[in-house]
Amino acid sequence: MINYEDRLGACAQYNNCPSSSSAKDYNGPENSDILLQCPHCYKSLYFPMYERPVIKTTDKRRLNRFCGFVVVFLSLFLLFSSLLEADIDNDALISGAHYWTQPFKIKRLPQCIIIGARKCGTRALIDMLNLHPQVEKAALEVHFFDRDDNYAKGLEWYRQHLPECSEDQISIEKSPSYFVTPEVPERIHAMNSSIKLLLIVREPVTRVISDYTQIYGTNSKPHNGTKSPRLEDLVLQSDGSVNVHYKAIRISLYSRYLQRWLDVFPPTQIHVIDGDALIRDPYPQLRDVERFLGLEPRLQRDNFYFNSTKGFYCWRKLEGDSRNETGLHCLNDSKGRRHPPVDRYIVSKLRRFYNPHNLRFYDMVGRDFGWPEK
Repeated sequence: MINYEDRLGACAQYNNCPSSSSAKDYNGPENSDILLQCPHCYKSLYFPMYERPVIKTTDKRRLNRFCGFVVVFLSLFLLFSSLLEADIDNDALISGAHYWTQPFKIKRLPQCIIIGARKCGTRALIDMLNLHPQVEKAALEVHFFDRDDNYAKGLEWYRQHLPECSEDQISIEKSPSYFVTPEVPERIHAMNSSIKLLLIVREPVTRVISDYTQIYGTNSKPHNGTKSPRLEDLVLQSDGSVNVHYKAIRISLYSRYLQRWLDVFPPTQIHVIDGDALIRDPYPQLRDVERFLGLEPRLQRDNFYFNSTKGFYCWRKLEGDSRNETGLHCLNDSKGRRHPPVDRYIVSKLRRFYNPHNLRFYDMVGRDFGWPEK
């Protein structure tokens, strides 16, 4: 016989517990009656069958199936009713079907990073690469690896600033200051030791002039309330030597910064792009990048056209690419600024200064860019 005293101890404190007396007085076999719960303490109690009916397990399953059928039926009814009321045409239905067949996308850490250099065409490069259907670019420069405050926020913060990609796409971002920041190579390597890196460079003196132009403009109009300094006053010291303390001069010392990257990454993971050649004819440069990244050869020469008004190449999206609303794209007016006139003596002096550094850079990348020596 079953002793129910212990089981009913918790609910005995309730004077109006209707299940206590009937369960307590019952002494039949445990499996002969129906298992219920006390409405107060919710403990399991056995009661005679005449006191409270229950739904058998098979009946519960039937009821669940019936409820599920009703829910599905109502959902389909509401869906088709809304379609009929909206009078949706066949094109809209096809578009909706296309939406549901799109590949699943999530935000991913980058498989490729454009590390620099500043004023060498990083914006044009990433925008042109984004023409490729297997590439998704970050909308803005994230500056995760070169800014301590951002880096301290962790990789999840970084990932949230990157684009959504499907399985067959690569995520890419660019921050030109990565190239010259000492901590960045090791930080990127810690994230992904097999990542592919793109470095775009221009003739060093041209890059210096472009750097100056972005900050001070093409003339000596007041800048931030003060008169802009002349380029020659910035690039030369009082004794006539090249001013290596001027940041624009230092950035063009490519071999100095590239060595840090080669100390961490093998040369096979760094692809160097000729920024001057990208300006003259972008297609061959982008074709090389496609091969380096292992992408399908989708970009064609007719995706790029020369805009005589702006004076540089623009591009048109690939046929069938629905990611961009407009088919044509050019860099904004802040890019491709006209350079101010620079004294030939200054240009020649800077070229002679950079020449030994350029030769060292050629050896490091295994390629002669043919930059002027004087």
